[in-house]
Amino acid sequence: MGGTPDLPTGLSTAPGDLPLESVDDAVDLALDGREFPSVPVLPGPISSLLAQAVTPMAGVHVLPTGTLRVDVARFGVRSDLTDDLARDPAAHLGGASATALVRMLQRWPEVAATRADVRALRVDVAGPVTVALALVAAGVPHATALDAARLVGAQRARSIVAAVRAVEPALPLALVMGEPRLVGSMHPTFPLTVRQVRSLLDPVVDALDDASTAEAPVLIGIHVPGRSDWQTIISSGVSMLSMPPDPCVVGWAPSVQALLDNGGWIAWGAVPVDRPLGTSEELLWRQLSATWRDLVAAGVDPAMLRERCMVGPADGLGRFGVEQIAGIRGLVDALGERVRLQVMGTRLGLGA
Repeated sequence: MGGTPDLPTGLSTAPGDLPLESVDDAVDLALDGREFPSVPVLPGPISSLLAQAVTPMAGVHVLPTGTLRVDVARFGVRSDLTDDLARDPAAHLGGASATALVRMLQRWPEVAATRADVRALRVDVAGPVTVALALVAAGVPHATALDAARLVGAQRARSIVAAVRAVEPALPLALVMGEPRLVGSMHPTFPLTVRQVRSLLDPVVDALDDASTAEAPVLIGIHVPGRSDWQTIISSGVSMLSMPPDPCVVGWAPSVQALLDNGGWIAWGAVPVDRPLGTSEELLWRQLSATWRDLVAAGVDPAMLRERCMVGPADGLGRFGVEQIAGIRGLVDALGERVRLQVMGTRLGLGA
């Protein structure tokens, strides 16, 4: 379950994808006015989360399309992974593909000294299910791909936490597994069983749970930009769920309540990234509120649903123009403010 830090309700968060090729410009934009900044992910296949994840794997090449090419005869995870991790955690952050993460950590002492408003830091990684299925698609045998994704996912999670804690010992850290391949995982044709999905998620969750302490909490996050088997995901022990406010989520109400009961957070991807957006948050607020009403009708505690709420875009912003980022963030922040006002109004109404 990781840590359950005391964060303000309505906090804005987003995956790290940004449309900037300059590392310093991307870090500046990621930090600009954000209480919960995300380490940026630069555009291009070599900077992708998938490219970072496969760095410790021999015989794997990232193609210009973003897919993988694997020399199956040479494929394997470096045997010195564990020893190198203990000696130099930064060695496993993903090489050149993770320069934004390295740069963010280099600048963090300056940020910590000048930005008292920063509440937490978010780092996105390629989730083990997505990594495993990308390897399978590239020709790696099924069992071998799952074993590699498990090992590398857990080891990279440990190395990222160690590297962050070397420069920021106490601030809440959210390590969020990006799992686009889990969209539609409840469908009978999904290529992995529930047990296999859990076998991939559990080692990463366990590694982060071990790394979390009361003094330095780690939120164990997962981001799925569509409908998914939320029961399996929540049962893995994640403590931060990034999901769209889709009406179908009502079918998973008992699992949502279990997450909230354990102190977990839901980051609602309430601002879509696949359609034109207006200048007002009103329609987006109505859609989020409608999902909440359905969940409450299905038995989810309304106060916990509001108070353990974050808001963000439905997915990363890497496909937008730089000039559009401020407008999207404005909608996200406006939704967060409406969440806070609603929580405050409820507390005042109850005399709290």
